[in-house]
Amino acid sequence: MGSISRRDGVVFSEDAVVILFLDFCDEDYFIIKCNCLVFNSSGLQFYDASQGH
Repeated sequence: MGSISRRDGVVFSEDAVVILFLDFCDEDYFIIKCNCLVFNSSGLQFYDASQGH
């Protein structure tokens, strides 16, 4: 994803914006096992940091 920098719970990269949801859980958004969302040209994706990706 290119170079990544962290600031205030948001990860910015060259082609995506990753919004971290620390201690956040909302069934309406299905954020249960994933701890952030990825918005990029492919649309909305789930990112699970526990996978070590």
